[in-house]
Amino acid sequence: MKVNMTKLFLISSISIFLHACAQLQPIKEPDVSLSGLSIASFSLERQELQLSFDVTNPNNQEIVIKGMRYLVIVDNKQLAKGRHEQKVFLPANSEQTVKIDVTTYLSEAAPIFRQLLFSPGEPIDYLLDLKVSISKPLPYLYKLNHSGTLDLI
Repeated sequence: MKVNMTKLFLISSISIFLHACAQLQPIKEPDVSLSGLSIASFSLERQELQLSFDVTNPNNQEIVIKGMRYLVIVDNKQLAKGRHEQKVFLPANSEQTVKIDVTTYLSEAAPIFRQLLFSPGEPIDYLLDLKVSISKPLPYLYKLNHSGTLDLI
């Protein structure tokens, strides 16, 4: 009788495991784009900027971003590089704006100020190099690149 119960338990466990696996859907990578840039303070020594990233969850289930490493390149120069360690909870099929404060120096921010002075109203090209770490539903690290334009006015 023990053998039959063991077999029954094993078959039931495998069946439950396979059913659970069948319910899991592949997780699509989140989409991240630079949606805004504002100047909090400006001096010749340094500038305090706030970057706004739009983060989109294309999945039918919630994802939790536990951190982002970012590199923002404008006019072929590094504007900002750093980490955002705050968790971002993204419900299924939703979008959220994440704001990050950064400090830059005039040599890094010169393309933006040049654009504002000499071509106001013209969008500026940017490139994002991102590493987005999610912790839910399953831990995973996405490496994303995104390029686009940003209106500074």
